[in-house]
Amino acid sequence: APRIRLYADDVPCRDGLYVQGLPRLEVLVSDSCQLPIESEDNIIVFVNGTRIRRDNVQSWEFVGTDAIRQDSEYSSDARAVLRFQFPMESGENLIIMRARDVSGNADTSEISLYLADRSTISDLLVYPNPGARQGVFNVQFDVVLVGSVSGVRVSTYDVQGRHFGSGFVQVSSGRTLVKIDPSSTDYALAPGIYTLVAELLSADGQTLSTVTKNMLVTP
Repeated sequence: APRIRLYADDVPCRDGLYVQGLPRLEVLVSDSCQLPIESEDNIIVFVNGTRIRRDNVQSWEFVGTDAIRQDSEYSSDARAVLRFQFPMESGENLIIMRARDVSGNADTSEISLYLADRSTISDLLVYPNPGARQGVFNVQFDVVLVGSVSGVRVSTYDVQGRHFGSGFVQVSSGRTLVKIDPSSTDYALAPGIYTLVAELLSADGQTLSTVTKNMLVTP
């Protein structure tokens, strides 16, 4: 039977996720069987009681099975995607999604999203961790933007709190992946334990939100 997954600005949605005012929503339908989904009528979405149609949302796009198989971004069991933008209301926003394949097998999912009232950074992930000094660390985090920001500063500190290096990346709402070379001149990290700090900065350089994660650099 089909399985539904919702993404907001490329971030997998869970109940209670905070989003920006006009997120890019993507309803992904997967299925382990080979039955295709080629009609937009096979995916029905309601946002706060409004049925999503191509004429009442922004950036509407439906991608069926034949087309999605040509996109390496998706796994082999992906069957269809519906993308759109729809304005969020203050407080809870209930998303109801229903999908069915050509044989009538169906799935229904409900998720509540909440409108963010401030810019935040969250869900910091560092991998591999531990990682080798001569390798590369992947630093992933999610950002929700309300108003303008200058970007995210990624810094490292040792266990004594000494600052070892920083990098800066511009961001938009959604998921960001940054690669850190611990042996580069920007960081120059010897083997050891460090705290990685990711700070979301306002347009004037003030820290709006911070997340941290310990990382272990091996020889």
